[in-house]
Amino acid sequence: MKKNGWWGLGLLAASSVSAQNIEDIPCSVIVGLWDALLAIGAALIALMFMYGAAKYAYGADDPGGRKLGKNIIIHAIIGGLILSLIEALMTMFNLWSDLCPGMVAS
Repeated sequence: MKKNGWWGLGLLAASSVSAQNIEDIPCSVIVGLWDALLAIGAALIALMFMYGAAKYAYGADDPGGRKLGKNIIIHAIIGGLILSLIEALMTMFNLWSDLCPGMVAS
């Protein structure tokens, strides 16, 4: 059997999917995207909070800079609360099992 390089893995994986598992592909993509968005969102929230704190701390002489830093910190906290609320609602109402039976988001 001829071995394919990395470029053939997608075709090989797509051709070896059975009819039973074909229904799980959209759900696995959705769950994977959700996990990626959670990780990226959490990292952005942390970075914006640190950026706002630095802007606030180094803007001691500039009232506009302090106000901007304070607003960035507040918006980062609000973003974190929104992200946490969405994840809590998805878990509380068990929406993952409704959308994708058998799939569990981490």
